[in-house]
Amino acid sequence: MQSPIARVAFSFCLLAASDIAAATNASAPAPEIAIPALWVELDENWNERNAQGFSEVFTADADLQFVDAGLTLKGRRNILQHFSERFPTFPPDIRHETSVTRIHTLAKNLRAVDATVRILRSAEDDGTVLRTYSLFGVMLELPEGWRIHVLRAYLLPAEPKP
Repeated sequence: MQSPIARVAFSFCLLAASDIAAATNASAPAPEIAIPALWVELDENWNERNAQGFSEVFTADADLQFVDAGLTLKGRRNILQHFSERFPTFPPDIRHETSVTRIHTLAKNLRAVDATVRILRSAEDDGTVLRTYSLFGVMLELPEGWRIHVLRAYLLPAEPKP
């Protein structure tokens, strides 16, 4: 049987441990918040034609593939180079809009993500959809936050006109 002092000390230890755990968990947003936020950051960088910022949402050894175009970019450096060359050729009224549709937990620091991207010509309303892609990605949680490690983009058929 434990003495009252031992029980009180044990209770304080449990309380301190739960406070530390709560503080640790509070410092990093939950994946359900952090992952969609990263995709918003990706869109913002694409729309600003910021190749450096766009490439930074990927891991250093990322693998980005546009399946239907047969284009594979291996590594953040190649992603940066490709989009540094491509962004200046994009008309200013074209924008990128990602909708995360599902986040699958694979392991503690590993998630699979399903998403849709629409490439739009800007307008006052929703704009004209030029292309739509279905995305499948694998994301890793690194010390700097969640990053895209593998991304596959599949061009979908054009949306029917009303």
